[in-house]
Amino acid sequence: MAAADREPLALLAEAPPVPAQASLRRAALLVAPAMAAANGLNYAFNVVMSRELGPADYGALGALLAVVLVGTVPGVALQAVVARHTALARDDATAGLWAAVLVAVLGVGAALGLLALIASPGLRAFMHLGSLAPCLWLAVALLPLPLLSSVHGMLQGREWFGALAAVLLVDAAGRLVIGFGLVHGGLGLAGALA
Repeated sequence: MAAADREPLALLAEAPPVPAQASLRRAALLVAPAMAAANGLNYAFNVVMSRELGPADYGALGALLAVVLVGTVPGVALQAVVARHTALARDDATAGLWAAVLVAVLGVGAALGLLALIASPGLRAFMHLGSLAPCLWLAVALLPLPLLSSVHGMLQGREWFGALAAVLLVDAAGRLVIGFGLVHGGLGLAGALA
């Protein structure tokens, strides 16, 4: 049978893997299960917090975490840009690239944190929170998000998928364990955000 008469997918299956295919396969084998496990841990965080906090505080936590989700948008954009530039950078240019990225992400993180800090009294009043502490922890939570996303981008760009998988898992597991400990220890909504 001539190659032109065969199914395109059959031809791809028989083709020797090129470096991009091998990289994609390695990423899928390492990062996909880690992301699934991290999402499971994040779900467990929500289940645990719903039981520990009660309806009113858990509702406030959900609203504040939605603000955190919005705050991740600049970081996700940075992650894509950093991954691309890291992948294209020569090895001798990587340190300079990462230094420039560090300066940029510290600025973006500081801007997000400052914006949340300024908005804290309004958020507290709008959400009818008994304390300003959860809003202040929200501001603190936004500070490292661009940095963490940029680290993800650097790891992706260098194709260090094992390290990326580990970072994803440690982040989600740490959030669950530390969050449970702080809330269970009596810090309530502020502890969940911390």
